Amino acid sequence: MVEYKKLNEIATIINGYAFKSSKYITNGYRVIRITNVQKGFLCDDDPKYYAQEKSLSKYELFEKDILISLTGNVGRVGFVEKDILPAYLNQRVGCIRINSETILPRYLFHFLNNDLFEQMCIKEAKGIAQLNLSTEWLKNVRVRVPSLEDQQRIVNILDKAEEIRTKKKLANEKLDEFLKSTFIDMFGDPVTNPKDFPTQKLNDIATLKNGINFLKGDSGFEVKCLGVSNFKDNNFIVDSTNFNVVEVSNKPSEDYYLKKNDIVFVRSNGSKELVGRTVLIKTEGKIVFSGFCIRCRLTSNMNPIYLLMLLKTESMKNAFSHDGHGCNIKSLNQQMLGNLDIIISPLELQNQFAQIVHKVEAQKEKNQKVIEQMDNLFNSLMQQAFNYK
Repeated sequence: MVEYKKLNEIATIINGYAFKSSKYITNGYRVIRITNVQKGFLCDDDPKYYAQEKSLSKYELFEKDILISLTGNVGRVGFVEKDILPAYLNQRVGCIRINSETILPRYLFHFLNNDLFEQMCIKEAKGIAQLNLSTEWLKNVRVRVPSLEDQQRIVNILDKAEEIRTKKKLANEKLDEFLKSTFIDMFGDPVTNPKDFPTQKLNDIATLKNGINFLKGDSGFEVKCLGVSNFKDNNFIVDSTNFNVVEVSNKPSEDYYLKKNDIVFVRSNGSKELVGRTVLIKTEGKIVFSGFCIRCRLTSNMNPIYLLMLLKTESMKNAFSHDGHGCNIKSLNQQMLGNLDIIISPLELQNQFAQIVHKVEAQKEKNQKVIEQMDNLFNSLMQQAFNYK
């Protein structure tokens, strides 16, 4: 019979320390903040915050500690690896430190790091503007504790699935970097234009249109709608199966429907980082685009894949999504986009580059299918291995 134990029977739960910003320095001990705890991993993209606090040994982190976010996106769990140490625990991050020989650290990490547990945390959290999770509630979470042999078997399977999934994700990231560097090799930076290609304004080679606005109470016509959530990190939109269906009071004009090879920008969003994100439409059908987007439709003889990747270069994104001080702008408009200078390289060269993109995207699609298979396997294994009470 499988045993269940409360979390505080197998682990010590530690709250973080309220480090003062005045004590942050450029070297010393790493402070793990709530922003570092992402879903399933600890993000170290912002390592500039350090604190020289040798006296706070109570908050020192150790290898195999499990961290959990207690404020905001509650229930996110990360695993402490040796490479981030030495480090200290900041406020509103909980540390779960195993003190029992009956449970393996990676088993407990997997037990806590899944959607069902995160949903439990969200449900139990208090607060309206911002959710807060209590460590007192956390202490009473019931953990399924099979034999150590079964735990190790579960860990081996889940770790292997995670390893495969991570490798494919990294492979796709490297393929995207390859496309960016290939573009620069073939055409140069599109803003500084070192190869001295002729240029035209985007307005002179394409038409721009804002998306359709709809209200909650609208009804009468149902249409599929491309929204900001569909962009993700994609270069192409090849399938509209999962698009939201919205209701509008009047039948949209034909100009609101997307066509194959349209390029769509994120016009505005609560997250400034998403403003200016672009995708190329590769699917067909009756699909409109939301008012948070701007559609770009070529009117000249230019390869749309070339234009898409040009718009995705770092220098071009900075040109239209940042102000003169380097800050992310809140929204784009047609005038800003229409005034962009677009380098007009030879069409033959554009087509050669587009063929490279097609090959890379085909490999990315294969990798994505493996990722999805691993996601499904991972979720299935989670459901079989863990039962929450």
